[in-house]
Amino acid sequence: MSWLSGLFGKRKREKELDEEVRSHLKLSAQEHAERGEKKEAERKARREFGNVGLVKEVTPNMWGYRLLRHVVLHVRYG
Repeated sequence: MSWLSGLFGKRKREKELDEEVRSHLKLSAQEHAERGEKKEAERKARREFGNVGLVKEVTPNMWGYRLLRHVVLHVRYG
């Protein structure tokens, strides 16, 4: 049953990540629009953010074991 809860937990985290990315892009676009860049606000926000797909692909790797492993490796190296 733990694999089942892990699956649902993963979906929840992915949904939260989607919401976070959308929120960030929306706030950035609003900032550009307030600066008078209304026509290009969304495009500029996406360009500043970077590759959305890559962010969504890489972020989950840092949520669990890999994050701990990287921290241990960095501490050991340091």
